[in-house]
Amino acid sequence: MKRFSAAAAALLLAASSSFASWDYFPPEDAGEGVAKVGMEHHVPREKSSNFGLMLGAAYTILPGLEASLILPMPMSAKVNDVSAKNVGGLACPILGVRYWVPLVGIGFFGDFVLPIDTRDEKKNPEADPDFDMTIGMQYLRTFTPLLKIASEIRLENLVTDGADVDMGLGSEMNINLGLLTPFFGIEWDNLFENGGKTTFHLIMGAAVPIGKITIDASLDLGIAGYKTTTINMTTLQFESENETPMTIRANVSYGF
Repeated sequence: MKRFSAAAAALLLAASSSFASWDYFPPEDAGEGVAKVGMEHHVPREKSSNFGLMLGAAYTILPGLEASLILPMPMSAKVNDVSAKNVGGLACPILGVRYWVPLVGIGFFGDFVLPIDTRDEKKNPEADPDFDMTIGMQYLRTFTPLLKIASEIRLENLVTDGADVDMGLGSEMNINLGLLTPFFGIEWDNLFENGGKTTFHLIMGAAVPIGKITIDASLDLGIAGYKTTTINMTTLQFESENETPMTIRANVSYGF
């Protein structure tokens, strides 16, 4: 199911993840595109929450070659039920490029966070107009015309000052029932975090096509938050932090 990325969510909701800017599944046919508006409401623990909107568009320039642009727009935030000030504005836009090798079922992508942020850095610590980049590879497995699974591996924080390169994994299953497409996904972020936090997410939702318009909604459950410590080159020790953040998403897209 086409959905906005956590790369945008990282800017929109101060999350710490980043994955394919536009989709896990292959691009549209050459000369076709999708425009989309979406919302996210993030509800972590301790009476804190965030809300924001995102605008975006993707266009397939050549067969398999797609360019996309996402504009994250944080709208409001609460900490301990107190509304934060100076939250609204345009966060750093995300320029994405994907290329899927024809007839192979493998794609490659790059996300580029542009250092443009209209929010006041002095008044809002989340305003962080720095350039960043994520690259990765995607794979599609088609079991039947009704059942498809797309997966991804990515390297994050490739050029961020003071941040170590990190890795994320994800997979999504679509079940095309015609008038309704349920989808289910998993995400595992920040796998290289040493002494930091890695998170595992379960995502479930559904999409309804109405002509050229598609409406989708989903629920993202962060079922585990862990502090990680490297014991040796290959072993991680996990300590649960007992967090269960929840993100509600809804998008409306238009194919052109």
